Amino acid sequence: MQAEQARRENDERLLRLYSSPEDVDRVKQSKLREFDALIEKTENQLSPINDKLAYLHDKLAAIRRDRKAADDPDLAQEISQLKTEQRKLQALLAQYKSQRLKVASEFDDEQARLVELLSGSAS
Repeated sequence: MQAEQARRENDERLLRLYSSPEDVDRVKQSKLREFDALIEKTENQLSPINDKLAYLHDKLAAIRRDRKAADDPDLAQEISQLKTEQRKLQALLAQYKSQRLKVASEFDDEQARLVELLSGSAS
């Protein structure tokens, strides 16, 4: 009974919000563009960190090859800090991508249900 009530309320909400499946698609595309912008921004933040880490790893390897020089503790600390930031951004990026997929799927479900409602074949 509660599930039926929830479905009815959701159907009413869909009919209030959208007059056609194209309306759902427009809102979906807008929302996905928002996620795409977040993903792009995060990737842009991650790129220089990846580049700097590669450079610092090369520098550390060169220091270690040249046994005359001791490991630079500042270099190791900088690498550690960059790796921490890299992991945070990678996790954020994965979260945005996952949320984007979820939102796309939810809009697809809403669009399919709206088609049923508008065609009169809803049960």
